[in-house]
Amino acid sequence: MMNVQEEIDKLTVRIDDIQRQIDQEEQGGSEAKANSLRGVQVALINKQTALINKQAHQIKILSLLHSEQVFDTHALSDALSSSTENFKKSKLGEAYASDFKASRGLPFSGFGLTSHCPFFDPTDIDSDLGGRTTTLHSFFNKTVGEISTALAGENPNSIAAKLKQTIIVYNDLSKVAETSISVKTSCLGRNLSIQNHHLDMIMAFVPQLQSTTLSKAGGKLMDKNCSIGIASEGSIPDGYLKDSEMNVRGVFEVTNGTDAPAEGIRQGASSASNVALCQLQHGVKVDDVVVPVISSNGYLMQFAAVVMLKPSFPMLVMLSPVLDLTDDTMLLESARLLCCVKILASRPLIFHRKQVILAEIPRLTLAYSTREYHEKHMVDFFASTGSIQTSLFHFFKVMTRLHRDTESKLYTVFPYCVREFKDDVHETALLFPNLSIYNYRIGLPKLRAQRESFLKHCKQAISCFHQAGVVHLDLYLSNIMWREISDVEVQLKFIDWDSAIFINKCHIPETIQERLQGRRTTVRNKSLDMDIKKGLLPKGPSAEAQLKYFDVSLIHVLEANLDDESFQTSEKHILDTSCVKKQEEFIRCD
Repeated sequence: MMNVQEEIDKLTVRIDDIQRQIDQEEQGGSEAKANSLRGVQVALINKQTALINKQAHQIKILSLLHSEQVFDTHALSDALSSSTENFKKSKLGEAYASDFKASRGLPFSGFGLTSHCPFFDPTDIDSDLGGRTTTLHSFFNKTVGEISTALAGENPNSIAAKLKQTIIVYNDLSKVAETSISVKTSCLGRNLSIQNHHLDMIMAFVPQLQSTTLSKAGGKLMDKNCSIGIASEGSIPDGYLKDSEMNVRGVFEVTNGTDAPAEGIRQGASSASNVALCQLQHGVKVDDVVVPVISSNGYLMQFAAVVMLKPSFPMLVMLSPVLDLTDDTMLLESARLLCCVKILASRPLIFHRKQVILAEIPRLTLAYSTREYHEKHMVDFFASTGSIQTSLFHFFKVMTRLHRDTESKLYTVFPYCVREFKDDVHETALLFPNLSIYNYRIGLPKLRAQRESFLKHCKQAISCFHQAGVVHLDLYLSNIMWREISDVEVQLKFIDWDSAIFINKCHIPETIQERLQGRRTTVRNKSLDMDIKKGLLPKGPSAEAQLKYFDVSLIHVLEANLDDESFQTSEKHILDTSCVKKQEEFIRCD
């Protein structure tokens, strides 16, 4: 069988050959024959373009299986843009355009995304900042024992055996249709479609799943009272997850055989935002809204969920990387997550207030509170590389490392998500909890006992960060916030982690390298300075200690200047100026 590249090359030869014939006919004065040949050439070019696109899909799937699986948030923003534009053109969009824009509404500001890192749980980052009682971790990280108890003896192993029977394998990566409307005979000699022969088979052991394969009647979002959101009210997901009261709890999307599951996640995220807003409308608390999104192409599966920021801003969280169902380990993980979805859908929604009048919803739709959340725009974000996407991914990897370390987690302020603007990177922003409403402030406390507590926790925190393998590299007093616990005790939170790096990595990103060279006064030996100039991290225990000195130097300055009144101001500029001056004085003396 000829592979795709061979077909593309063969078409290239034919297209070039026809171009030579066209040139000959034009030179001979036969314009009619030349035009006829042009028509043939256009048809071949279109065929070649289709093959190139098919090849791109194959490369995408293979790269997902064999490389680090990172979700492309720009691709999601692009995919959402068409539904966003349709929304803005609708009567509802026109009527409330000014409200949406004023409240940072989604049609003007992108989706809330945490998918730069698939294993980052933004619902589990604010336990002492008015945090959630339930987290995504509590929903989707259930053990086999917990699942067996909740599902009356059913377990991931039994689900995995059933899920395995639904896998559609196509060794040549030929396109297996999404629906039965235009099926293709696969390499197995069967007429297959992902909906009919994969999704509908999963329904047999996930009774909460209802497919729209056989009938689209009643399958529109508007038929489920989910008209408001990113997706148009006429959208029909491939499948709905429903509870016993027939409330929609989640969305299942399938893609054709050569698309990665990320394509379905994008579609499902739009519909899930409508479901999430519907739950809010009917009185579900914002922190209790969790809408699973499942996507599959027949043998690759991926899980995500839409949750909400206050009052009503949808945020997509990746729950898994792409999972290859032909791999036993990944198959079992897919089965475990399906079990967790079944448990979620089996629990009734809890309504905490009366149903909201529909007319009130648009003013809340797709908006987040600028009181609850702090925006850090990309113009203020220290990019570790020339690419914002790569820099954000590096940043989320650092956040994940600190989040997984129990001690470091207590001292770190984590972002909820990235709010992306499709066409303006400078309007893209990270959303953090607003610490000021929880009485956090900058500058040293006025009371001596509290300042001693500040210094004690500062030492403990920096030690934890370094043990976790992370160096902050931008520690000033303005990047440490505190609040009073008592007259002798304070609580600290460290912010602005965008210049942080991993100690055990061998390369310093270029922009961070420049920042370190700009702070050369803090470099205490020539070998370390030379390593930094080369863009390399230092080697050996002694050199590692020198790198940590970028953070530790603040401790030495605080110990020597704990009673300095210039350190007790809440003015960032004055605080930074005083802090930098003292650090330089200390280093020169040292």
